[in-house]
Amino acid sequence: MNIAALRAARARGAAVALASGRMTACIEPFFDGLGIDGPVMAYNGALLRAERQAARAVLFHRPLRADVVTRLIDFAVSRGLQLNVYCDDVLYGHDDPALAPFRAIYSERTGAVYELADLRRLRGRGASKAIFVVDPEERERLYARWAPLVDGEASVCRTDPEYLEFMGPGINKGSGLPALAAYLGIGLDEIAAMGDGDNDLEMVRRAGAGIAVANAKDGVKRAARFVTRATAAEGAVAEALASLGLA
Repeated sequence: MNIAALRAARARGAAVALASGRMTACIEPFFDGLGIDGPVMAYNGALLRAERQAARAVLFHRPLRADVVTRLIDFAVSRGLQLNVYCDDVLYGHDDPALAPFRAIYSERTGAVYELADLRRLRGRGASKAIFVVDPEERERLYARWAPLVDGEASVCRTDPEYLEFMGPGINKGSGLPALAAYLGIGLDEIAAMGDGDNDLEMVRRAGAGIAVANAKDGVKRAARFVTRATAAEGAVAEALASLGLA
């Protein structure tokens, strides 16, 4: 139902973009499943790429500063913690067998493939994003420690129970919308954006038609102009597109 609705919207001339916290390679399979092409907003808005037919040209990229990446790497290696570092759309992980269970958690959920290395080789480089993948209790301790330390230097958000994510300052899924609108030649008021999680909130708030699914977080629902009756699994995308006259 949702796939058919998205294909119908695309046939009517609407552009379909996918926004995710994942890296580009892990978003691509969703376009395969939809059978359509469109722009990609990766790393929670830090990187925006054009369609496949435009060779996924970079439209917007605001990385995490090199000094912040270096501090995160030094801390993670010294404490034996799993840190994902994304440079040039490659996922790097520290080559420590003890961290394999945490890498498995991430790979099994996202399909991401790690390039194992001594992360200290990446000191002094910027990164599209960095993520601690740790036990949920440790995630909360890390949030309490790092959020104030990098205030103004990075955006920090908690997503999956094991993930603590770091992006460039001011980065969220909404921060890439102006670049997407400019690329498509439309205004922000002509963008419809749908989400359910905390990392979707700014995108839903900033889009002209911000839509929350029925099972979205309360904050996302409050930011939305429209809340579907259905969850995503029950056809929320089709419901929303029908309400916009696109399906």
